[in-house]
Amino acid sequence: MIILANTVTTLQAVTNSNNSIVYTTDWDDLNGLTTTLGRGTNTGIINTNTTTVLTGSPAPGVMRSVKQITIKNAGNSNATILLQKNDGTTAWDISANVVLPPQYVYLYVEAAGYLMFANNGIPLQ
Repeated sequence: MIILANTVTTLQAVTNSNNSIVYTTDWDDLNGLTTTLGRGTNTGIINTNTTTVLTGSPAPGVMRSVKQITIKNAGNSNATILLQKNDGTTAWDISANVVLPPQYVYLYVEAAGYLMFANNGIPLQ
């Protein structure tokens, strides 16, 4: 479970490639006893060596529960991806550095954890 618990905490990806890295994140917002399902989705393309916010911080009094992260290396060479949770002061690694070959997909699903799929759609161990 990835929880963004305050107005400064974000989910980010660190990439080391000029490939096209395509991403989508999905989350629910939790406000006390109320859960807003399907609250948010963010999509984008990363084309540089950079740190990119994949999911922004929630509103005051709200916790954001990240349900799924999908990252695809749409480029032609390997790319390294590292997911981090940033609390506004420190970026904490929440995944290993993952080498993502061309057309491979790196996926986080709340109920299953981290998965990787080959370019033919077959899950890797």
